[in-house]
Amino acid sequence: MIDRNEMKKSILEHAKKKFFKHGFKKVTMDEIAADLQMSKKTIYENFQTKQILVESVIESKLLGVMETYKVILDAPLDFVEKLYKLWILIGQNYIVIGKVYRNDLRPYHQELWKQLDEARETVFHNFISFLDEGNFLRLIRSDIHNDIILPSYLGALENVMHESKLSRSAYTADDAFYTISTVMFEGVLSESGRRQFTSRKTKDMSSIIKSL
Repeated sequence: MIDRNEMKKSILEHAKKKFFKHGFKKVTMDEIAADLQMSKKTIYENFQTKQILVESVIESKLLGVMETYKVILDAPLDFVEKLYKLWILIGQNYIVIGKVYRNDLRPYHQELWKQLDEARETVFHNFISFLDEGNFLRLIRSDIHNDIILPSYLGALENVMHESKLSRSAYTADDAFYTISTVMFEGVLSESGRRQFTSRKTKDMSSIIKSL
């Protein structure tokens, strides 16, 4: 017999993948039940309404991102490696959450949109503070504005990795993400920062994208 907590976790994880791929509005509880080969009654025994399931998915996603963010900040890593891990974490999750954030949460789930927006603002603020530290260490270029860096990076990801463009291109989503994240990351580093990044990139930096 399946443990109740394990069943609830299974539903949550599947709904998370489904919602972030297709959007909260389009996915039905019937589809989730069919995918998991469960009765709809079982789904509703664990999540009484679709709204509760959506809220649980958002809370789970935010908790996971913030925990990973904190683990990276607390890790015994040099500044450039720590910055790169945060850079990739933010980029990957923006791609996953961005479309749902714009199309579903803002127009249909105002409270969840506010919750996600507050989390986004916190991440942005903390990241800019981290860039300021990089300026002090002379690892980040001093001739560019730190508050423009992250919106520029995320804007490039959103533009290039749009589904309609990827379907007509010769490159994969992974190729596009790696190219944009790496080129733009190197662009914000000072000469000494780039030397540090380049010396490690061939060894283990590319594996960071897959590990997060």
